[in-house]
Amino acid sequence: MPLPTTKRFVSIAGWMIIVIIAVYVVSITVTHYFNFSKESYTEYFWPRRNWLRIHILGGLIALLVGQFQFIKKLRARNIKLHRLLGRIYLSSILISAPIGLYLALTSNIHFVYATGLSLLAIVWFSTATMGYISIRKGNIAQHREWMMRSYVVTFAFVFFRLGAKLLETLDVGSFEMRFALLSWACWSIPLFISEMLLQARKLSRPGLAKAD
Repeated sequence: MPLPTTKRFVSIAGWMIIVIIAVYVVSITVTHYFNFSKESYTEYFWPRRNWLRIHILGGLIALLVGQFQFIKKLRARNIKLHRLLGRIYLSSILISAPIGLYLALTSNIHFVYATGLSLLAIVWFSTATMGYISIRKGNIAQHREWMMRSYVVTFAFVFFRLGAKLLETLDVGSFEMRFALLSWACWSIPLFISEMLLQARKLSRPGLAKAD
């Protein structure tokens, strides 16, 4: 069994890698949308540019704030800050997700692409809402699980961009095919993996199963 210090180091290192990747993807894919010039947009996004900016901003806030919610010491030492960050995280999603649904429904790229992103927006909204309802009901265990699911879905944009770059490099399919695939894969696969890990952790604690 690894030493606590080693386990903590691996956990911190892994988290830092995830954050660095997220920052890199965001910096090269969305920052130009805040230049407020038509040259920064395609004809596809220009008519909906204001909604797009709000959607991106909400997603960036959720991506930034969400990571601090999983720091145990922060929750233990400053529960007020944890709750404040939670409210900011939830509010950013409750604003950004419906706009994401609107952007998906008004997409003219591909029906499968639009459907995948529509479901992404709904799942993003739903997981965050379930996390809020759970904590309001006083169920801390469920709250943590739902917030983990929610943050995994928050990362869907990062997974989408990484997947798009990988498939383009490997020359897999056409632009429309890649985007149609990733509109589903960017959130469903990570969510499936995270759910498997959550349930596997419960299997290692049989006492919880008996209590249920």
